[in-house]
Amino acid sequence: MRGDRLGILHGLPVSIKDLLLTRGVRTMSGSRTREKYVADEDAPAVARVLAAGGILIGKTTTLEFGFKAVTESPLTVLSR
Repeated sequence: MRGDRLGILHGLPVSIKDLLLTRGVRTMSGSRTREKYVADEDAPAVARVLAAGGILIGKTTTLEFGFKAVTESPLTVLSR
């Protein structure tokens, strides 16, 4: 409304794979060993998306450290 230049992703909700560091948000990499890790800075890819106006709405789960193509993480699997 002020006429400011908007980024190409302005207002687009995005989710970031839990393998990429996100400043101030837990990055668990699907592992209990990193269950409470919070990065001090964004990964370069994350920084570029946010700088272009993307809005982080959450992180997507991953298998422990992304070692398999199947996405079942011990941290996010529902009890059966």
